[in-house]
This record gives sequence, structure tokens and C-alpha cells, in this order.
Amino acid sequence: PVLGGATTGFCALFFPEVLYEGFENVNSVLSAPSGDYSATILLQIVALKIVATSVARGSGLRGGIYAPSIFIGASLGSAFGLTVNELFDAVSAPQAYALVGVGATLASACDIPLTGILLLFELTRDYLIIVPSLAAVGISYWISSNYLQYRRRRGKRPGQVGPREPVDTRDADANQGMSLDDARQLLSEAKDSEVNVFSGAQDVTIVIQLKK
Repeated sequence: PVLGGATTGFCALFFPEVLYEGFENVNSVLSAPSGDYSATILLQIVALKIVATSVARGSGLRGGIYAPSIFIGASLGSAFGLTVNELFDAVSAPQAYALVGVGATLASACDIPLTGILLLFELTRDYLIIVPSLAAVGISYWISSNYLQYRRRRGKRPGQVGPREPVDTRDADANQGMSLDDARQLLSEAKDSEVNVFSGAQDVTIVIQLKK
């Protein structure tokens, strides 16, 4: 936790926007006048936010990924919108790209594609945003789903040779091949439909169905 807090504080020295202050940091990006946030600055903020969030969560600090995903999506989408407007004639305001980026990031990071689409429509009440939202959310969710499936198939980590084999809970010797950290990581990546919990008199068995 000390390392997570120190890393977050170090990132905040350069860009205080990485700190969580409700959704004021998101509002500052969406409502900032043109020129206050360039595409380069927004990309730097996104990079530091990802580092701060990853280290903080990995170090054991409390917090989720919902609010960070909204901020990362808004900043990344706004940076994309600014870049598009510089290269081509202005098609839409950077704020529109930012909202689409929010939906796409939420869909992939939190595994909620339908919520990501409906959330944008509830915020904007604009039917025109549905089509780009469907495209961005669909591509984002497709990439994240395939990446997670690839990781489950490969299961390779630093120091581990060969793909990870499914754990057979009926064989006590098989359980010795997986560390506690690997089991926690596998459980955090599994969907609810892939996890079965069996409660016994003195123990609890968790079975994770791995896709090959």
C-alpha cells in the first residue's frame, strides 16, 4: 500500500488530474475550452492514470476500475477527437469522441458492453451517438475478450514454462502445480458462469472451467 500511494502521489506531481475527486476530473476534460488540453497532454495523463491505477490496485489499496475507466476513456477519446479534427475538417466536437471513449473503455475494462452503450444514450439523449458507440464498444469488447481467452489458453507468466494446464481438483498432486497468486489471478479473470463453488463440511472447493 505504501508503494501504491507513493506511485499515485508521484504521478499527481505532474498531472493532478490522475487523483480521484469525484467526477470533477472528467468534467474538466469534457468542459475545458479548446487548447487547454492538447492531444499529447491527454495521452500523457492517460498513461500516468493507467500506471497509478494498476500499481494502486496491485499493492492492495481499496478502489475499483469503474471510475478510472470513465476518466481514461474520456481522456483517450478526447485526444482522438482532437487529433482527428487537426488532420481533417471538424466532424464533431472532441467531447463527443470522449463520450464514445468512455463507453468503449467501460465495456472492455468492466465487461459491460450493453451498459456502456446505454449509458451514453442516457447521458446525451442523442440517437446519433448510438451508431459510433456500437462500433467502438463492439471492437473494444471483442479485443478484450479475445485477449483474455488468449491469456487463459497460454497462461504463461515470468518463470513459467509451457501453457497452464487445467487444475483437476480431484487430484491432490495437481493442486501443487499452481501457486496461490496464480489461483487468485485465474479467479479474478474468470466469468461468473465459469466458476462453480462446492461447500463441504470442512472446506470449500472452487472449480474454474478453463476454455481451450
